[in-house]
Amino acid sequence: MQVADRHFKEMLGCGIAPNDVVCTALIDGHCKEGSTMEATSIFRCMLGQGGHPDVRTYSALIHGLLRNGKLQEAMELLSEFLEKGLVP
Repeated sequence: MQVADRHFKEMLGCGIAPNDVVCTALIDGHCKEGSTMEATSIFRCMLGQGGHPDVRTYSALIHGLLRNGKLQEAMELLSEFLEKGLVP
């Protein structure tokens, strides 16, 4: 993940907004490593850069949060997911 993170930060530093597929892959990778704070940070960055998380993005983060014992955060994200009209 270190190499991927470095490239992600380089992209942001150059004013290039990574697409949703890149962000989803990074979120999933961080969750699998137990780095849910980093995954959530990437998710929020994605939103701040005008990204449009889809069902896969939300699912990756929700699943990662649950897998790492972050039930409350997962439930809050699920509520946000449903409020946007997305269907699990």
